[in-house]
Amino acid sequence: MPAGDADGDDLAVALGAVPEDRPVVLDCPAGASEAAVRPVRAADACVVVATRKRECIEDAVKTAAVARAVGTHIRAIAVSRASRVPAGLDDAIDAPSAAIPAVADPLSAPEAAAAYASVADWAEPNT
Repeated sequence: MPAGDADGDDLAVALGAVPEDRPVVLDCPAGASEAAVRPVRAADACVVVATRKRECIEDAVKTAAVARAVGTHIRAIAVSRASRVPAGLDDAIDAPSAAIPAVADPLSAPEAAAAYASVADWAEPNT
């Protein structure tokens, strides 16, 4: 479910629509805005996703800090369109990390499939 840039009442409606009887992936913005903090606070756990751009890495670190501050477990870090995870990012966030390579067809490229499988394993639903 996308949370997008929802805030205030729109965000409350989006979070209220999240079913509690099955796993849900809620796509929300990175950083420390209300639109990022409220979904992370409501989550059982999160996967931090970034690209290799400096701004994205900074937002990923902010998101991780928010998750720690509200007590939400960080299951994994995924860095998309990257051949490697930027130096220090997994140390800064303290979670397993995977680089998702830039490939033409990410659903059929073996190296991308392996990276996605790792992230999926780390992010398995709460039991």
